[in-house]
Amino acid sequence: MSISPVTLSFSLLVIFTAAVTPNPPDGFPQKMRRQPVGKDKTLNEEVQQLKKELQEFARSEVQQLNKDLQEFVRRCEQDKREKRYFLSDSGIED
Repeated sequence: MSISPVTLSFSLLVIFTAAVTPNPPDGFPQKMRRQPVGKDKTLNEEVQQLKKELQEFARSEVQQLNKDLQEFVRRCEQDKREKRYFLSDSGIED
């Protein structure tokens, strides 16, 4: 399962905002009131799940960036060799 960075950022923002926002006024139903984070297992589980998803996303992004970087370096080295061959064939010093 892949989650976009925007969705993940928004989800974390919502969770952490809810964690620090005081309870709503007395007119709100009890079930809409925020429970203390230490007692709300579902919130803690959701935070842990989001942390795992964020770590997996970061790991996959780093792997892709490493692959891209290796490909870039390979192409640069190939271009450099081709330039040397061209210059040596034309009699121009490198």
